[in-house]
Amino acid sequence: MKDWAQGQILCGEQYVSSRVVKIEIFLLITKAFKNRGAKMENEIKYESSTYYIDGMHCIACELLIEKELKALPNVKTTDVSFGKKTIVVEHLKEDINPAKQYNQVLNNLGYTLSEKPNRKEKINDKKRRFIKITLALIISVAVYHLLNYQWSFSAISISSSSSSWAFFTFGLIAGISSCAALVGGLLLSLSKQWNTLYNDTPLVKRSMPFIMFNSGRLFSYALLGGLLGVIGGAFQLSTYATSILVLAVSIMMIIIGLQMLGTPWISRIRLQLP
Repeated sequence: MKDWAQGQILCGEQYVSSRVVKIEIFLLITKAFKNRGAKMENEIKYESSTYYIDGMHCIACELLIEKELKALPNVKTTDVSFGKKTIVVEHLKEDINPAKQYNQVLNNLGYTLSEKPNRKEKINDKKRRFIKITLALIISVAVYHLLNYQWSFSAISISSSSSSWAFFTFGLIAGISSCAALVGGLLLSLSKQWNTLYNDTPLVKRSMPFIMFNSGRLFSYALLGGLLGVIGGAFQLSTYATSILVLAVSIMMIIIGLQMLGTPWISRIRLQLP
């Protein structure tokens, strides 16, 4: 009798186990069909289109363009390339002439979207760009030599014995001279968005984004500058290492400056945070 009861229990457990396995298999099959159906529905509803963009100045333009187009209800994903000057948009298939709708958003920010690349750049535009770059170089060299003639830059130096005002003045000069290239592209892109958001607001409210941006920049520079000062007091770089560092930073600033001027071949070089 006992053996018979144990046999019945064992059979019951095997039956329950087989039922559980069948239910799990059924659920897996159902889930697979649902995923396949959702994928097929997504492929039916959406399609990808590639467009060409004019008016991009720096890497920050990628973020601004993606943010504006992703806000549209018929756009699912976007992928902007600053180097190629292109954007891949995944949008609803039922959209009629989506490029026109995208241009209505981007034209206010200074960008123009087209379905074909504008390979034949006008000769006047090339001449104008060449004149701008040449004038910028001539003026920069002339101003440097003029100031160096009036006040010899080699006689100006900052050391640990210098006053706080000397450090403050030197920081202002460094901020004006270098930060235009380092954060100019970011500020340029943000200013377009700020002008769109605060165009019809009073002057005080319209100025707040710029005040907050520069206040945060000064605070972060002061904090990081102090941290670098502490690190610099612990050890010093050799003359060779310092020369390599200065050369690398100079090359980076030249590349960013040429990108802001719209030089096509230099735009393929990407300098951005990871």
